[in-house]
Amino acid sequence: MSKWYNVFQPIYQVDKDLNVTISHYEMLLRDENDSFPNNDFFRVIGTEEENQKWILAEKESIDQAFAKYPDICINLNIEPIQFA
Repeated sequence: MSKWYNVFQPIYQVDKDLNVTISHYEMLLRDENDSFPNNDFFRVIGTEEENQKWILAEKESIDQAFAKYPDICINLNIEPIQFA
């Protein structure tokens, strides 16, 4: 988990006149290979304790983004198992 990081992918909105604006950002988790850490991620969130550690790490990332860009809108992807 220590080698994971977040990227903020812009989601664009294009109107009928082809004017482009950034609607919001999607926060994506990446590993040292610039990919989603699929197997490791599901192993880490498999216990409540590890899931809480991951949530706190994500909170820090979000806090940093909002500190720098307070008016941005960020969408998060949450796996249903994380609510169990």
